[in-house]
Amino acid sequence: MSIDLPASFYLGKRYDPATSRLLDEPLNYTARDLTTHAVIIGMTGSGKTGLGINLLEEAALDGVPALIIDPKGDLTNLLLNFPGLRPDDFLPWMERDAEGSAVAEAERTAARWKEGLAQWGIDGERMRRLREKTEFTIYTPGSEAGRAVNVLDALRRPSGNPDDDAEALRDKVQGIVSALLGLIGIEADPLRSREHILLSHLVENAWRAGKDMDLGALILAIQDPPVRKLGVFDLDTFFPAKDRFELAMALNAILAAPSFAPWLAGDPFDVDAFLRAPDGKPRHAIFYVAHLSDAERAFFIALLLQQVRAWMRVQPGSTALRALLYIDEMFGVLPPYPHNPPTKTPLLYLLKNARAFGLGLTLVTQNPIDLDYKALTNAGTWFIGKLQTQYDKARLLDGLQTVAGESGAALDRDGLNDLIGALAPRVFLYHNVHQPPPVPFQSRWAMSYLKGPLTRPQIRTLMRGDETARATVASESPPGLSAIPQLSPDIAQYYLPLPPAMPVEVPFDKLKARPGAELAVPPTPANYAGRVADGVEAPLAGPVAAPLFKPYLLGMATITFDDRRTGTRHSVNRARLLPPVDNGTPPDWAGGFDVPVARAELQTAPPAGARFAELPGGLANARKLAAAQKAFVQYLYRETRITVRQNRTLKIVEDPGANGGEFRQRCADAARVALATDEQKIKDKYSRQLDKLAARLQKEQADLSSDEKELEARKHEELWTNIESFASFFGLGRTYRPLSTASRRRRMTEQTASDLDTTRDTIAGLERQLAELRQSMDGDLLAARQRWIAAQDDIVELTLVPRKSDIAVDVFGIAWRANPPAA
Repeated sequence: MSIDLPASFYLGKRYDPATSRLLDEPLNYTARDLTTHAVIIGMTGSGKTGLGINLLEEAALDGVPALIIDPKGDLTNLLLNFPGLRPDDFLPWMERDAEGSAVAEAERTAARWKEGLAQWGIDGERMRRLREKTEFTIYTPGSEAGRAVNVLDALRRPSGNPDDDAEALRDKVQGIVSALLGLIGIEADPLRSREHILLSHLVENAWRAGKDMDLGALILAIQDPPVRKLGVFDLDTFFPAKDRFELAMALNAILAAPSFAPWLAGDPFDVDAFLRAPDGKPRHAIFYVAHLSDAERAFFIALLLQQVRAWMRVQPGSTALRALLYIDEMFGVLPPYPHNPPTKTPLLYLLKNARAFGLGLTLVTQNPIDLDYKALTNAGTWFIGKLQTQYDKARLLDGLQTVAGESGAALDRDGLNDLIGALAPRVFLYHNVHQPPPVPFQSRWAMSYLKGPLTRPQIRTLMRGDETARATVASESPPGLSAIPQLSPDIAQYYLPLPPAMPVEVPFDKLKARPGAELAVPPTPANYAGRVADGVEAPLAGPVAAPLFKPYLLGMATITFDDRRTGTRHSVNRARLLPPVDNGTPPDWAGGFDVPVARAELQTAPPAGARFAELPGGLANARKLAAAQKAFVQYLYRETRITVRQNRTLKIVEDPGANGGEFRQRCADAARVALATDEQKIKDKYSRQLDKLAARLQKEQADLSSDEKELEARKHEELWTNIESFASFFGLGRTYRPLSTASRRRRMTEQTASDLDTTRDTIAGLERQLAELRQSMDGDLLAARQRWIAAQDDIVELTLVPRKSDIAVDVFGIAWRANPPAA
């Protein structure tokens, strides 16, 4: 059996505990079964981490993205994948020996890994496919060791109409508020805690008013809430101002702490971006939380689960595995009643509902007592390693018995109890409600180097190549005029918004960042505390000069693409600036540049103290501006194009503006659904023939048994007929039987024997037909899998061209744009 089957995870091989022998039967776990969730349980040293990494490696090879919560740092080992298996690859991760060298250990480790993988049929090419198929990224919330995550981005107003799914909105608010209160040590009941009730009202009211919320705004709103009544009581009776101030101070202490600054920077809290790289490649996002306190860890995990829940509710339904959520070391995340941390409610929701959306959960723990086993009865797959305490085994078997009972399967509780206590390291009991009964297996050798928990410095080393440099904006200080140019009322004038921060001519490494300032931006008075002269910090000296405004031609238009071939209707907004040239030549908009500004951001009055550069005479002529506008439309018609991708086989067209990952996911989902449909058709097609042949075979086998009995009877009858004939001939019997009777009996016996041979031939023919039919069915199934896997990549790019009549100019005139001055 192949170890590389479509939508199948190669986790190891069957194992015989009675003989302690590894069987040559690969355990291929069907990916779709993971939508009913999985649990990995085993004591320390049972091999849980290796099995979990195996499962994630197989998911990555299958193109399934994953969110991985890593409380210890073990799962960061997924990035230690060395297809060349060279000692130099392992050397940076070796401990130095007594002589201060790690070379020998690296050589031994490389040899051991190469030999171990070869024993399981894995080579460097499979490891290379793993690296190429999926991007592995380590996120370190609250730290800059890996990629930081802006957790307060979770307070951003959800897209869409809040009234469309009020229940989902309130669930998200409840989870975020519970996480925030947990961060300051308040384990709040959403129905009874006045802190929880007030914060929930504040967040929900802001979102319903169309506003984003952040922690600073929330702290201010606590002291002066926009609501004056909560329930039947007025605000000050329900929650006095003094107590509200104490709550605000507790949250402000978190916000003001320097150690909290990394929580406010980094990637947006976007589940789609966590699951897919910008180029659409599946991503395994590893959230390393080993460095966090218990409160911080619960805070982050609760926020992540709430974001996953919100993401899931807007996904289309799917029976195939769309994504994985993997949580290692579940202690404290899903505890049994009566404990109710902020992580519990969203996780319970996911366990009960994620299957319909193709999201599979895998939960890992050392002790069943850590988990609410009633919740875990939603899990259809259990990987059980060695457990020693009787209480742990009893707790586990209670859960297994419930799962087995719901699926109608029997469970040998006593046998499993003995087996679980005697399992060897890396040997697990595999119980899948889709494939009963439970079977033991040994997990395969991991393709990733199992270094063990990585430290933050090691993570920083791993993720160093992920850092990107940002260009520094050069400063300008040209001369300018202070008076606003006077133009005809027929000529529209606009003022572009000022840049958020004006760069100053002070070396980056000579400034000290203020707490919370983004480090990877040009040094500015807004971000940095002061100059440094001769190593001594000093305040910034003198005011920054007023900005200088320069004139440009501004065109803003909406271009609509209405393409009947693909059914695409999409609008693009473009805003373009063109530096004026006063030499009598027609304006060439190809020499301009696009600017990311919306119509609502344009101002009609200049800021106080602004300086203005000289306006070329040609821009003061309304007739010339009208010609320039026509040239602008012509330029947009000639140059504006959008490219969409189309999957020809699946008849799917990419939504313009969507990221590549969404389109790839749609293709993958459609291919999986089509494959499932084809597989069912093939099975239905062959099942009728197989059933018919099986029925014929059963009938012929029954006839064979009957003919064999008849042949024995005829042989016996023929024998006695011959004896009687001879006895009668010699006068030994009373009745004479002629020899013709014996001859007739002989012919009947021969005929029965001939019929028996014919039946045997018929049976052999039917067995051959059954084998050939099954082989043909397997071939058709494999061909269908290959066809739909290939269909995912049958993608072409289509270029859409607008009609000139579909270009609407929204704004046209002169735009004044500020150029950053020198300090």
